[in-house]
Amino acid sequence: MSNNSGESISPIVLWAQREDKIYFTIEVWDVRDKNLSFTADSISFFGRKGDSKQPYSLELEFYSKIKPTPLSESVSGRAIFLVLEKEEHSMWPRLTKNAGKLPYVKTDFERWVDPDDDEATNPN
Repeated sequence: MSNNSGESISPIVLWAQREDKIYFTIEVWDVRDKNLSFTADSISFFGRKGDSKQPYSLELEFYSKIKPTPLSESVSGRAIFLVLEKEEHSMWPRLTKNAGKLPYVKTDFERWVDPDDDEATNPN
């Protein structure tokens, strides 16, 4: 999707969780000029998509606090993959503080584990 006005657009975000962490994926192909920052409450992202230079930006306030240094961060040709540690180990009812649905935030079903299933396979 091209935006000729130069305005930034929100990238697709996929997320999944465990009691202690958040799996967070920002989908931007061939990201350049990447700038990621974290606070205990939020994530901020800016980057450009490959040769098109299409700007993408994201500002999200998390449902609850995280530790502002990612446990891991990796970049592929199509996305940025993050693992973020929750400050308090508990399941969140949603990713963001705001209860409204954001059209670009989706559940990452490849990484999602039902809490009851997780306890059955990992009793410790």
